[in-house]
Amino acid sequence: MPKSYRPRRRGGDLYRVRRADLAPDEVDGVPVVAPAVAIRDAIGDDAGADFVEQTIRRAEARELIGRQTTARLAVALYDRGATPTKRPTTR
Repeated sequence: MPKSYRPRRRGGDLYRVRRADLAPDEVDGVPVVAPAVAIRDAIGDDAGADFVEQTIRRAEARELIGRQTTARLAVALYDRGATPTKRPTTR
C-alpha cells in the first residue's frame, strides 16, 4: 500500500498492512509487490529465518526469482544474524 494509505476498518490486529512507496518495476501488474520485494521486506522486519528460507526456496522453485536474487536474499538473511537451517536451492 502507498505510505499515505490508512485502513479504515476494524480488525487491523488480524493482518499486517505494509506501507511503502514503490518504483513501477517493483510492482507486478496488479497492486502486488514482486516476490523478491516481499521477501526482502520480511527479512527487514525480522520474520522468522525458517519462514524466510522456505519462502526463498519456494519462490525459486516456482521460477519467481532467479539464482542471483536467491543468493542476494540469502546473504541478506544471514547478514542479519540468522543461522541457515537449509541452504536455499540454486540452479
